[in-house]
Amino acid sequence: SADAHCCCRSFQVAILRFDRNMPPKRSDAVTSSASSTAPAATEEKPIIVERYDHTKVKIALDEATEKYFCKVLNRPADYSYVDQRILWSVIAVVFACTAQFWPLPFPENKPILIVCVSGYVICQVVLQYIASFKQKNIVYRSKAAESGARLIVSSTMAPLSDRYELKIKDSKSNKQHTLTESVARWFTEDNVFQESAFFADIAAAMASKSE
Repeated sequence: SADAHCCCRSFQVAILRFDRNMPPKRSDAVTSSASSTAPAATEEKPIIVERYDHTKVKIALDEATEKYFCKVLNRPADYSYVDQRILWSVIAVVFACTAQFWPLPFPENKPILIVCVSGYVICQVVLQYIASFKQKNIVYRSKAAESGARLIVSSTMAPLSDRYELKIKDSKSNKQHTLTESVARWFTEDNVFQESAFFADIAAAMASKSE
């Protein structure tokens, strides 16, 4: 549609505008700084992401964020929220299958249908609560240290915006570091994701003064 085309064009224009304002060899300078501010990224097959695709760009950056903390900083992630959602999803499926295949015709199976429908609705409410109020925008949550502290990293990227925001918070001290940049900073004109530059910016944000 015309509206969808206009929205997509707005996102493209934002990235192109950032590219024009970039100083020469900006990406080389950022990449070279990675070796001094953060451990170098592992040599792997280049990650190609269409930088004008808002959703794919955010997913790529979210996955790279988790990789940085898990593999580069060697801080294992806590997947308890994901495990909870899987558990409640399985319970919901059990309710649905029971209602569908219970070996009694209607209306004899009416009591079991009421129980299963009620149980299924409760499961969906719990899943929505976990996603909206517990997990929210969290892309990485570390396992608790001996002191009980966790690193909680959340990301946001507004629709049609080229600005990616990463918030890194210590659960115990409540200190927070923020990284906000245009996604064009981490992608070449050939749509290659510059992982080392992204890692360097995360390291620089963590080394900066907390909010």
